[in-house]
Amino acid sequence: MKTTGFSKDTMTIKATLDARVNDLRPRQLNAFADIYKIQVADKTDIYALDSITVRADNDSGMQRVLVRAPFGRLRVAGDFNYQTVAATAQAIIGKHLSAATDTTAMPGEHRDLTLNGAVFIPKSMQRLFPDVEMDKPLFLRGRLSSDSALLWANLNLDRLRYDSFFVDTFQVKLRADTSIMTANVLLGALRHPTIPLERTTIDAKAQNGLLDFDLQINDKKQEAKYALGGKLHYLEGDSLLFSLKEKLLLNKMDWSAAGGNKIVIKKGNLSFADVGFMRQDQQLRIFTKEAARDTTMPAITVELKDFRLATLTSIIEKDTALINGIANGAITVSNLEATPILDGDLKIDSLRAMGTAVGDLALKANSTADKAYTLDARITGNDNDVELSGTYSDEMDFTLSLQSLNMKSVEPFTFGNVSKMSGSANGRITLQGTADRPRIRGNLHFNEAMEYGEHDQR
Repeated sequence: MKTTGFSKDTMTIKATLDARVNDLRPRQLNAFADIYKIQVADKTDIYALDSITVRADNDSGMQRVLVRAPFGRLRVAGDFNYQTVAATAQAIIGKHLSAATDTTAMPGEHRDLTLNGAVFIPKSMQRLFPDVEMDKPLFLRGRLSSDSALLWANLNLDRLRYDSFFVDTFQVKLRADTSIMTANVLLGALRHPTIPLERTTIDAKAQNGLLDFDLQINDKKQEAKYALGGKLHYLEGDSLLFSLKEKLLLNKMDWSAAGGNKIVIKKGNLSFADVGFMRQDQQLRIFTKEAARDTTMPAITVELKDFRLATLTSIIEKDTALINGIANGAITVSNLEATPILDGDLKIDSLRAMGTAVGDLALKANSTADKAYTLDARITGNDNDVELSGTYSDEMDFTLSLQSLNMKSVEPFTFGNVSKMSGSANGRITLQGTADRPRIRGNLHFNEAMEYGEHDQR
């Protein structure tokens, strides 16, 4: 749990296990396991949990598997072979995601089962997960029938809080039969102080090796703000061909697909790309260049022409875009199979962060195969003249020169913790050493600087 972030400390688990296996034959599975006297301990507390019970038996050809635990329950029942049921589900899905000439063999024996389950956090476990709240369980239902090549599954979650993220309604529906597979995903809303998201839906269908999908994100008035779709072709030889649908809606404006509008993947590696979107003079394009002789992965370039960043950053439903400005330039990444080599030259005019003017940004970055990176970034305008330059290889060697820093420009990057900033600052700071042992030296001089924090005012 420490690795996943659910706990700050290493957890110790102790329990007693009683188990017996009477029969492991397919369709005749008969066994049980009881896990009790469960104790979970961290550095300061010990948490006692209810027992976990697993039962498997059969009656008149019907196989049943029951799981009961403090955090959920699961029931699987029907006429099925527990050793091959996963392969059957995979074959039903694979039938629709295979090239037309490919044949996905369906296991011959009969299988028919239903599944019902729920996951929740009981009060006895709430102290273990103080940053997680579930008002109602997460429900899972499904059915599989090999005779009719039928597979369906529904997942439903009413509400979830994780730290400062609040999920309001999350649903997934999947259905596959002999002719088509469909999938629908619904996110009612994602509440967060910095990155809120309104109602979002994904609708997809797969048939004869073609996956067709549409994504829509609404605004606060529940009107479409973003709408785009794509097609993914499953080809022979473990290859894929992706393309965007011609018409797109980005930040409530009509856009069109740009470039050759395709991405080709062969044997799991990117082979070719030329895809993007355009509106009048604006364009964002991603394309590949010819691969070097000793590599198979081509270089990838992201190119922007008079591109307004709010077109993408407004996907986060805020009163003002997180980042805005007019971007021109290109960034190329090559040597992807070894140490990536970066070569970028980007300019952003009239840069704004959360509605606050910052200035004009000029950025150049490049690297070599020996892992040496060079960066030169400068912000000018709006009473700012700030430059960060230097290199990074085995150690960092950067210099931040502040001829003039408008404190108001810094306010958006405090994410609401500080407001009403004013005044200016100047100085010089050096950053050297390694990432885990940096050496920071320098000085800053504040001129009539003021700010308002949560608890005080200066």
